[in-house]
Amino acid sequence: MLSEKQRIYKHLKNSRYFRSISSDMLQKMTSLMEFRRFKANAVIIEQGEKNQDVFCMISGSVVVEVDGNEIYQLNRQGDIFGEISAASGEPSKETIWVREYLEVIKMSSEILKNIQDDSFHELHHIVYKWFTHILMDKLNMASQKAKKYEKMNQELEEINQDLENDLKIAEETQNACLAKMIEVPFLRTAVRYIPWGRVSGDMYDAILDKEGAFTFFLGDATGHGISAAFFTMMGKVGLSTVSPETPTDDVIRELNVLLSSCTPANAFMTGVFMRITPEGWMTMTNAGHCPVLILPANRNEIISVNPSGLALGIFAQELKPYSKESFELQNGDKIFIYTDGITEYANRAGEMFKQKRFNAFLEEHRSLDLEMILTYLLQTLVDFSGDQKPNDDLTIVGLEYHSQE
Repeated sequence: MLSEKQRIYKHLKNSRYFRSISSDMLQKMTSLMEFRRFKANAVIIEQGEKNQDVFCMISGSVVVEVDGNEIYQLNRQGDIFGEISAASGEPSKETIWVREYLEVIKMSSEILKNIQDDSFHELHHIVYKWFTHILMDKLNMASQKAKKYEKMNQELEEINQDLENDLKIAEETQNACLAKMIEVPFLRTAVRYIPWGRVSGDMYDAILDKEGAFTFFLGDATGHGISAAFFTMMGKVGLSTVSPETPTDDVIRELNVLLSSCTPANAFMTGVFMRITPEGWMTMTNAGHCPVLILPANRNEIISVNPSGLALGIFAQELKPYSKESFELQNGDKIFIYTDGITEYANRAGEMFKQKRFNAFLEEHRSLDLEMILTYLLQTLVDFSGDQKPNDDLTIVGLEYHSQE
């Protein structure tokens, strides 16, 4: 078996860096070097620390990192690695660690001292050629990485600009199509509409029909962002094709058929369509949406109108019939229609606000006007969440009936 010095001599002799020097000089150089082994994940050179060694690789591979980012790898026999700081005395600018079990020949700082002697002029030339090689490798790798990252950054900037333009168009389009709450002679209204992002999966639409009745739709598409916003636009288009005088259950039925024909897999929309006449007759149909809450002016308990059918866009066939609920409103009755961004508002522990807590809030603040109720509600949600941002779009509409008699 070869001794350590014999192994070093053999590897140096076969290295492309030392083929030109004499055997005598190679023997001298061998006497100043040592054979080292490192296990996987071992750190050979630490960024920020002074390094006095340079290494010639026999087998294995190493990773070179700067500030925790991988710059390049070395895995060829005869590859040289180390730090220019071995010559300059400055702290290392990079970390070098072992990816695979590593065998190397180490040249220590003692060699740098010894080669100043004229008798080592050949070695002096080789060693500094060694350092030049290390420096050139680093410059080349850095240049290649810089070009790569520059191209990637340019492509990312272009993608981000395209995305920003698309979001702006989507936002402007949705805002233009989203109905602003109309003035109604026999209703007081208040709205809070808070998209999760630039665009929303919540939508509402309100008009006065030919008979002077107030018709209103609130929808909540699955998810949020551009895909959900697209679905709300389909809902808007669907509503525009249906006469507002159509019974509420038939409106929901027709809207469901339309959305089912163009809905991607696993997407749907919950929704409520209602009509309130000047005389106080309210009819509504709830398609898988949050319960509509009626807060009677006579201080009776809250009336909860639960969904009668499935969400829109899941099945064209009506598996569970959509029904029409009717109520005779009294002067001062309040109605609240909202999306699940209210009841699913979560705190830092992941607990949701929930329906029970929301109903209790309305009971406690029923004597306030609509604007104050909604203002206090949003503050209550923020307090409950511990200033956590909502994880969904949030919309709530409050209506208060006032007889014209």
